[in-house]
Amino acid sequence: MLPPQNAEAPLPRVRRVVVRGLFGLYDHDIPLTDKPRVTIIHGPNGVGKTSVLRLVDAALWGDAARVNGVKATAVEVSFDDGGARLAWPGNEGVWAQAGVLTSRADEARDRPLGPSRLIGVRRIEPVRGANRAGRSVSRPSVDWVSQRILTDYAGHLSAYGALAQRLDQSLLERLLALPPSGATPAKLAALLEAVHATQDRLIALGLIEGVGAPRVEATALAQLEPGRADALALSLSDAQAKLAVWAPFADRLEVLLRQVGGKLVHKTLRFYRDQGLVVTGADGFAIPLSALSSGEQHELVMTHALLFDVAPNALVLIDEPELSLHVLWQRRFIDDLIEISDLVGFDALVATHSPFIIGAHDDLLVDLDARLDPPGDAAGAAR
Repeated sequence: MLPPQNAEAPLPRVRRVVVRGLFGLYDHDIPLTDKPRVTIIHGPNGVGKTSVLRLVDAALWGDAARVNGVKATAVEVSFDDGGARLAWPGNEGVWAQAGVLTSRADEARDRPLGPSRLIGVRRIEPVRGANRAGRSVSRPSVDWVSQRILTDYAGHLSAYGALAQRLDQSLLERLLALPPSGATPAKLAALLEAVHATQDRLIALGLIEGVGAPRVEATALAQLEPGRADALALSLSDAQAKLAVWAPFADRLEVLLRQVGGKLVHKTLRFYRDQGLVVTGADGFAIPLSALSSGEQHELVMTHALLFDVAPNALVLIDEPELSLHVLWQRRFIDDLIEISDLVGFDALVATHSPFIIGAHDDLLVDLDARLDPPGDAAGAAR
């Protein structure tokens, strides 16, 4: 199922990352972009872009094993609630913690996929079987992704059915106790149009069957007696409540089908309630998901992970995505990531060499400086 969207309080957002003494040479100060919630780090080979991501991931999870062999003096992560976590390599494979520690951030360390998610390009950090330390015990495949979406669909279908049953059983009682609502023809028309639009969208996504509710002419609405108008308004409000159950899942599925399907050449990606994700070739025949190219499979698995498995306010760390993407896909990467980040509500820190990944997003860039502080430079030493 989707990560919980209504926790007691949202996790604090990471707002700034400082890595000190990296390789014994560099201090990197990285403020995270607020709007959009995507920051790109860029710099010459050897300044430690990948190491920065690994160090941040290790500091947030409190697990030094994630950065074996990476030398750094300290990693400081600042949160939007004013708290900070200062970490440095300690004994027995555990990173020492100091400074002001926000309780919500500290609790989040025990949550799989939060507060950080590290995604590499040669392997996608899997989500299945994640333990309390955030490590995973198996890798997801495209077929597993399809099955996972079917499982999520079944969960939402069950919730939809339960709510529909509850509302339908209480409908008569609520109708008898219904006070005059003053439902006007214009209000009824707006409610009806909203229900139709939602139904049509869910049908197009393959989530519900049928052709939607019958269309009602505006003249017929204007002729309704007040009592019947009030009853229709209640019925339409119930319909809206039932359909709203699908909203989080539908929003994510729509983006998945559009972003991934839009990259498939001469192929169509759809969701079917009895099959899950199905790719169809130009000849109309189904193509097994496992027969897609490695790049297409990577795109499907990564996009699904970002949409369905990242907790709100988590920090997603993405290392050199260009290594698995064609130039045309690279040009779309940041825009697609921004759309997903806005929908799910996470922050992303992307390390890249590619000018195609960066594109027109210079405003999101943080350059990692390769210059060394000259000996005795007190200002540099204080950074």
